Amino acid sequence: MELEIKREYIPLAIILFLGLFYIFLASTTQMLGEDEAVYYAAATDFSKGSYPAFTVTGRDTSWPPLIPLIYSFFFLIFGPSLGLAKAVTATFGVLTVLLIYLMLKKYDIWLAASASILLLSIPNFTHFMFLSYVEIPIAFFSALMFYIAINSHDRKHVLLAGLIAGLAYYVKGSGIILIPALFLYYMFLFYREKDRKYIDFLNTAKILLLG
Repeated sequence: MELEIKREYIPLAIILFLGLFYIFLASTTQMLGEDEAVYYAAATDFSKGSYPAFTVTGRDTSWPPLIPLIYSFFFLIFGPSLGLAKAVTATFGVLTVLLIYLMLKKYDIWLAASASILLLSIPNFTHFMFLSYVEIPIAFFSALMFYIAINSHDRKHVLLAGLIAGLAYYVKGSGIILIPALFLYYMFLFYREKDRKYIDFLNTAKILLLG
């Protein structure tokens, strides 16, 4: 029994080690792309208590606001830093991989480990982990929504999944697609299980869309 428990922690330890390594690398990367400049400028403005409007490129930096707001929280504590913003993005990437691991672990632990490590090895995924863009955070919110959705045991989980889907829209505009996707998933579960807890999501979706 003890051996089985220890074996379960081996892939998790590997994922965490690789994740921490990527976070460290991201924090020391000084590349700055156009989108990064926009999010960094917005986060810096938020951390100084001002509402961002436009950058010198003419792009609106106030939307979507959630990721710059998250950056600004850490900027308030540690001061504005491009490396810090990149480390936050990399952390979202590591958390995404962990969610994939947890979702697949219920089927097979080694399948979960292989899929997670493979995701961390995909160049496109790791590339965006080193950039303070919103692609990795939107992947995290998508994975978190589906993780909560497939583990919905009561109305609180259903509503929480709806809330996460709504927050994804404030990470990236295309994140709004998660709301109808989750709605269709819960409607399927409702017709299959005849449990009214899944209908709660319809009201949540209305509130989030109005917001």
